[in-house]
Amino acid sequence: MEGVDACFGMHGMPEIDTGYFNISPGYRMAGCDTIYVKFEGVSGHGSSPHLAKDTIHPACIFVTDLQDIVTKNIDAREPLVLSVGKFIGGTKANVISKYTEIEISMRYFNPKVREITHAAIKRHAKAIAEAYELNVDVKIEESALSLYNDDELSIIAVESAKKVFGEGKNVELPSYMGSEDMPYYFQHAKGVYAFLGYKNEEKEAIYFPHHDRFKIDEDYMKYGTALHVQFALDYLRG
Repeated sequence: MEGVDACFGMHGMPEIDTGYFNISPGYRMAGCDTIYVKFEGVSGHGSSPHLAKDTIHPACIFVTDLQDIVTKNIDAREPLVLSVGKFIGGTKANVISKYTEIEISMRYFNPKVREITHAAIKRHAKAIAEAYELNVDVKIEESALSLYNDDELSIIAVESAKKVFGEGKNVELPSYMGSEDMPYYFQHAKGVYAFLGYKNEEKEAIYFPHHDRFKIDEDYMKYGTALHVQFALDYLRG
C-alpha cells in the first residue's frame, strides 16, 4: 500500500438488474466481530444444584441481556446487530453444567459503537458471572471493519460509472449489514466501493452470494471491468 493514493472496489448484487449500479458516500457495509464467551462453574448432580455452580441458567440470562446493550447503551440511530449463533452447555439432564460456551456475531458501522459494545459485553458477562459465583472468559475476534465510501471519491466514481452505464443507472440501495475485507485497504488510503447488478431472471441470476443456486449474469462482468478502468483513468487525470 506504500504510495497508494486511492482504492476502488466492487461487488455484484442480485437486487440490481444487469446494467445498473449503486455508488453512495458514507457507510455502505458493516464491520463484523465474532465474540466468544465461556462461563465456568462447578459440576454436580441435578438433584442438588445448591452444591454446584450451574452455568446454563446464567448464560441464558446473559444472552437475553445482550439485547439490552443494543437498546440501552447504543444510540438508536446507530445500527448494531448482536446474533447468538452458537450456545453449548451441559452433558446430561441430571448433571449440572460446569461449562457453557456462547458465540456471538456482531455487526456495526460506527467504530465508536464497536468500542462501546465490546466494553458492555465484557461488563455484563463479568457482572453475571460474579452474581452466580462463576468464572467467565470473553474473547473478541476481529473479522472485518466497517466500509466507508469517501465523499470525494464517490463523486468521481459516479461520474465514471455514468460514462460506462449511461445516465440514470445509479439506483438507491440501503447500507448492508454484511461485511467485506476491502476496508482494510481503506485504512491506508481513501476508497470507494461500488455495487453492480447481475440480476437477470431469464438467466436465473437472481440469488444472493452463498445461496446454493447462486449464479451470475456474466454480461455484468464487462461493466465491472470497464468501470474499474474508467475510474482509474478519471482519478489519475484529476
